[in-house]
Amino acid sequence: MRIVCNNQGLKPLQVITQMLSPKSELGSHLRKVYNDEQMFKIVSIYSQFADDLYGSFNFTSDGVGVFAKSVVRRLKNRKVDPQQIVSYSYDAIDRLSNAFGSSYSNEVKATKDSLSKLIEVNA
Repeated sequence: MRIVCNNQGLKPLQVITQMLSPKSELGSHLRKVYNDEQMFKIVSIYSQFADDLYGSFNFTSDGVGVFAKSVVRRLKNRKVDPQQIVSYSYDAIDRLSNAFGSSYSNEVKATKDSLSKLIEVNA
């Protein structure tokens, strides 16, 4: 709770950066509980939530969420296999679709299409 309270003014991209950084207070704390694979899933879920809550789907020309795109790029920079990135992202999308229904599934169609292209490019 202390970490959350100390960082409540952070923007979503800053939270993503801190979650992925083992040197940050948040990243260090999360790594005490989660392994790398679990961390990547959590970051992917967070990015989907952030895209939905901040309405950033409207901010990209291709309809992909800003934060989801950022997580894909950051995971690729960390040499995470594209198949795994897609798996983490789809897990996040599935969880949110189950919670929010078909309207959410329609909103993330562009993100799903973008993830499919990621696999095709690296096949």
